[in-house]
Amino acid sequence: REPAQVNQQPVISQREYWRRLPTILRTDPNYRRYLFSQVVAALSGMAGGFVAVYAVQRWQLPDSQAGSFTASMLIGQALSNLLFGVLADRKGHKLVLELSTLLGALAVGVASLAPAPAWFHVVFALTGASVAGFMLSGIMIVFEFSPPDVRPTYIGLNNTVIGAVAAVTPMIGGWLAGAVGYQVLFAVAFAIGLVGFALLRWSVREPRKVS
Repeated sequence: REPAQVNQQPVISQREYWRRLPTILRTDPNYRRYLFSQVVAALSGMAGGFVAVYAVQRWQLPDSQAGSFTASMLIGQALSNLLFGVLADRKGHKLVLELSTLLGALAVGVASLAPAPAWFHVVFALTGASVAGFMLSGIMIVFEFSPPDVRPTYIGLNNTVIGAVAAVTPMIGGWLAGAVGYQVLFAVAFAIGLVGFALLRWSVREPRKVS
């Protein structure tokens, strides 16, 4: 049962609400750094939609192969949910997001170097694990950054900023794939993923400890 919470903040107009949003980023540097790290991590997802296309084109795989790749991704996602749930409880959601960012980068890194189509089962399993971590901790960590009175605002700001970036990354990925090829696209996404991990790891303080 959700405990009752008394909002101490005065009611403000919609215009005033929008005007105050930048104030959150100015007055909460740890959350600002976290949000920036997630924007970079979202950019590294530019290659995700092209992994299967690359595998099919390079090895002329049958359409049925898409089913086995999907199964590998779901297995990776299901198993990782069990691990990440325990890890988030004991060590925090920040660590889960760090691992998820690394796993996502590793997935496209393996895809760029894969010598055979069987390696793409590993690629999709890693992708599933990365997705599981972001789904589990991507929202929950915002609860630890924000005070109760403004928590919905933090969640909305988080989802809007990251969602807007995620919406344009496939177009950036498609342009890069057409201009320089899939393997270069994967290498660029891998490098951006490492940058996102580094930002989250070393510039963002664990919100549980800050609290």
